[in-house]
Amino acid sequence: MKISRLAVASLATATVAASAFAYFQLRVVPNDMNIVAKRLNGCWNLDVTASRKLDPDRQPIYRTLKFSADVAVLPRLTNAVQRLGLKELTNAGYVTLNDTKTYPYVLTTQDGNPTVIWFEPSGDEALGKPMHRTVWVAIARDTANDMLMLGGDHTWDVQAIYNRVTCP
Repeated sequence: MKISRLAVASLATATVAASAFAYFQLRVVPNDMNIVAKRLNGCWNLDVTASRKLDPDRQPIYRTLKFSADVAVLPRLTNAVQRLGLKELTNAGYVTLNDTKTYPYVLTTQDGNPTVIWFEPSGDEALGKPMHRTVWVAIARDTANDMLMLGGDHTWDVQAIYNRVTCP
């Protein structure tokens, strides 16, 4: 009887410790030198003309993007720790695509490239499939003139170009 109580207590402690470990692995590490993390937040509209110069045959899926930093999203992502590995996160929050769908996201680096990962629900999984996109920000002297480049499903996919706009 005492052994089973000890086993249950040990299992409960291990579960709490694992959950705490997972939670603490997901944290944003601020870096003022990371241009993408510093200038990603805000609203962006597709620049059709510039995007067509990069690839005249490609029709970008997203016409608008909105990134909102909110580290409070991290506890929602604790189940994604194994998918994210031990990546350093430089930003986290919510991304809204085409003014209609909002998903939690993190900003990290993958294969040396700034990468935004958002989680679209799939079936019974609240987080669902992680969507990876390379992301770059070309900064302007006036932040209103910044440009964002968002890649496709693969690192080598042609980018689409977005211009910063005032959020509604």
